[in-house]
Amino acid sequence: MESIPPTIQVTMDTPHVLRLDQPAVYRIMFQGRVEADWSDWLQELSVQALPGTLQAPVITTLTGTVADQAALFGLLAHVRDLGLPLLLVQYLEAGRPASPSSARSSA
Repeated sequence: MESIPPTIQVTMDTPHVLRLDQPAVYRIMFQGRVEADWSDWLQELSVQALPGTLQAPVITTLTGTVADQAALFGLLAHVRDLGLPLLLVQYLEAGRPASPSSARSSA
């Protein structure tokens, strides 16, 4: 049986059925740092970076609601395209759809 790559953690304690078109809250960790001017692709995710040392690299954690599975895969593709090694993708809970007022204010 093929094992799951060590860069991805899968949790199976999801209390409901996930749908491709619904928002969800995720924690995404990768090796490396994102710059402040990358906020356009980070959307409303919180960013926390653990400082690196000579022996250990910087680890960045993104946490927040992602609009749907397409947005999640787009975010992961962006991390890949930047050459940042992916360490963790973890589903945390169902997300809430963006309110119409917040969608208007961000347009």
